[in-house]
Amino acid sequence: MEFGARGDGWLDTSALLSWAGTSSVLLVALYDQTGQARHAVQATAARQPRLVNAGVLDAVNDRPTIRFDGSDDFLEIQGTTAFSNGRGALTLGAVVLRRGEVANVSQQVVYANTATGLTRANIGFLTTESYKAVAGGRRLDSDSYQRIVSPSVPAVNNWWRLIGRHRYSAAAADLAINGVVTTGGYQTAGLTASTPQTVNVLIGATQSPGEWLVGSMTAVVAAQAALDIAALDAALAKAAP
Repeated sequence: MEFGARGDGWLDTSALLSWAGTSSVLLVALYDQTGQARHAVQATAARQPRLVNAGVLDAVNDRPTIRFDGSDDFLEIQGTTAFSNGRGALTLGAVVLRRGEVANVSQQVVYANTATGLTRANIGFLTTESYKAVAGGRRLDSDSYQRIVSPSVPAVNNWWRLIGRHRYSAAAADLAINGVVTTGGYQTAGLTASTPQTVNVLIGATQSPGEWLVGSMTAVVAAQAALDIAALDAALAKAAP
C-alpha cells in the first residue's frame, strides 16, 4: 500500500494505522518528491526497516520514524551510483536516534563508497571512537580513511541532528552534532573526489552490507556540494520528533 502526507507534511499516520490494524508495517519505498527518481528502497522483506509494530506506530510526539533493527535493515537511494564522482565537496546529514550498540560493530547512518568498495564519505558511529559520531571517508582509493570526530558520544535514546561536510578541494571536513561544529584537516589536497563511485548511497549500512544502524530516523540528506551547516541544521531541526 502507498501512503501520502497529511497537512503538516508528515506521513498520513491515521491512514497507515487504519490499514495496518494489528499488523506490523515495513518500509518498501520512500519516494523522492523532486522528480529525480532518487527513491530510498528496500525490496528484500527481511531487510526492510519498520514503521508500525503490531499495530502501534513507531513514533515520537506523533511523528513517524523509520526504525532500523541493527541486524539487517537498510535502504538504498536509487540513481546515486555517481553521487561522489568528480565532486569537490559532499554533505551528508540525518536526524537519527541511536537505540543501542552491538559489541564491536560500528553503525552507519549514511554511506557512500568508491568503485573498489572503500568508504568515500560517511556519517556514523564508530567503535574505534567508542561510538562517537564521525564524518569520514577518503578522496582517492590510495588515501587512508580519515574522519572528524565528535567531542563526546551521542547518548542512546536521544535524537541527534548529524551533519558531515566533506570538503575535498579544501582538504578539510566538518562534523556538526545538534549545531555544534567540529572542523579539521581532511584527506589529501585536490580538486575533486577522483576515484569513481559505482554503487548507490545507503542508509543504515555499508555496501558490504554490514555495520547496521541500531536506531531510528526521520530525515536524511545527501548533497553534491558543501551546504551551509547552520541552514541545514535549522532545516533538520524541523524534522526532529
